[in-house]
Amino acid sequence: MDLKDNQVLRINQVSELVGLAPSTIYELQAEKPPRFPKSFKIIPNGRAAGWYAWQILEWLKNRTGANK
Repeated sequence: MDLKDNQVLRINQVSELVGLAPSTIYELQAEKPPRFPKSFKIIPNGRAAGWYAWQILEWLKNRTGANK
């Protein structure tokens, strides 16, 4: 997947990228403190949510220890 840092990803893209089911992603972001980046509403008061690609890539980097 060729990503730009400011690209907005939807749940199916995030799921494919990180290898987790959407339900697992939502569970991780609902934990206190969240263990996955919080999504944001693409349109205020709308249903569609997304994540910036840089957030997900940073999360992956931290999980794999690639930044150490």
